Amino acid sequence: MKKTVSVIVRILFIPVFLFILFLLFFTVVEYRPKDRIGLFSALVADTICVDTLYSSLIWNTGYAGLGANMDFFYDGGKNVRDTRENVMKNFKAVCSILASNDSVDFILLQEVDQSSKRSYRINQFYAYDSILGGHQGFPGLNYNAG
Repeated sequence: MKKTVSVIVRILFIPVFLFILFLLFFTVVEYRPKDRIGLFSALVADTICVDTLYSSLIWNTGYAGLGANMDFFYDGGKNVRDTRENVMKNFKAVCSILASNDSVDFILLQEVDQSSKRSYRINQFYAYDSILGGHQGFPGLNYNAG
């Protein structure tokens, strides 16, 4: 009886120990952004006039993968990412909208991927930055989804 209990405890100990090592490893190597990240530095500071009316576009692009057809798991759905065809369709639509709004003074975009699996390795930052040539693009990494 003692031998059987000892074998059962050892069999249960190994997966539990491996799971604890797994959690410990990913806790140690998890990406943690700094509280403050300098995005750029300029030799000459730009100024803005307080009497001028500026336009802005603030948009969470959803990495071109959260279209109306997406059943995203955080919203109670079942899917993690959309199909490549839908992501490309959404990406082209985002590019088109940005191209038609390139005269906006300030454009702030959220969830822009650079080479992520969820957006099929499209470098969205580079594409959007190219479209908005009159603007200066600065990526701000807050999550590394690799």
